[in-house]
Amino acid sequence: MLKRVWHFSKGGNTIEIVFENPSYLWLLVSVFILVITYNVSLGWSRKKAVKFANFDAIAQVTKRTILPRSFIPLIIKCLILFFIILSVSGFGVWYDGYSSDLDYVLAIDSSGSMLADDFDPNRLEAAKDVAKDFVDELGLSVKVGVVSFTGSSFIDQSLTEDKLVIKDAIDSIKPINIGGTAIGDAIVLSSNLLILSGGEEKGRSVILLTDGRSNVGIPVEDAVDYATDKGVVINTIGMGTEDGGNFIDDFVVSTLDTETLQEISENTGGSFYLATTKDELKEAYLEVFSVTKTRVFFDPGVYLLILAFILLLLEWALSNTRYKTIV
Repeated sequence: MLKRVWHFSKGGNTIEIVFENPSYLWLLVSVFILVITYNVSLGWSRKKAVKFANFDAIAQVTKRTILPRSFIPLIIKCLILFFIILSVSGFGVWYDGYSSDLDYVLAIDSSGSMLADDFDPNRLEAAKDVAKDFVDELGLSVKVGVVSFTGSSFIDQSLTEDKLVIKDAIDSIKPINIGGTAIGDAIVLSSNLLILSGGEEKGRSVILLTDGRSNVGIPVEDAVDYATDKGVVINTIGMGTEDGGNFIDDFVVSTLDTETLQEISENTGGSFYLATTKDELKEAYLEVFSVTKTRVFFDPGVYLLILAFILLLLEWALSNTRYKTIV
């Protein structure tokens, strides 16, 4: 069965309504069938009731109503069916929430363009220094993984709470001249690290830093859909300027795709930061840490079934008391 998802965005926050088994939504037709059946049955009962000459007298003797005086029982029945159908259709909601308990993956661009010297001593070394400072700010129970990417993506460190190991992994990142920048691959690999190594009860956040644009590997749109489906928030940091920086004997230019980075962060509930200096880079990491934004999934299936059961008891009680009828 194909999953059905509706996206709603407002004020930078994204809400997604998910139906894991949307084919069951066709059962909503049964609600309309119930309404039609009720009206037909009511008309038939009225015709049968004309045989009685004195409705008021019968009501006083039997303490019952001849016919329903309200559509409340029908409404309750419809709600019972509606809640049950929503439950079996896998109805759920993803929304932007806040958590003090997150796991992180630091995804750092290690392409040759990161050797540009507009940062001291170059972009890659500046990014590594600031990433290590960020790790020092985290709590003892926070797990961090490290991914580097160029034309391919690499796991430099799986999720761990050991800060020394994390910083050693960051230090070990070296520029690799593999053609292209595979941002989509980095997103999927980082998401999988969080899924496989982190607890389901913890928030999942990726901090993706790059100075270029995605031009190889998994399409960014597909990677973002995958991360969103897994509840992973991606905060993106664009390093450098849109005009780009020179490297390799000053004749190659790397340009920054801020539009795509903004779309990645917005569609996953994260934030985009542009860092043209090392101080701005530090501020970006600190802001990601202070916001602690994550994607939260609410599964109301059990609550819907409980509510349907309560309404079923209510409908049974009303049908045998206030709305009990004579036919």
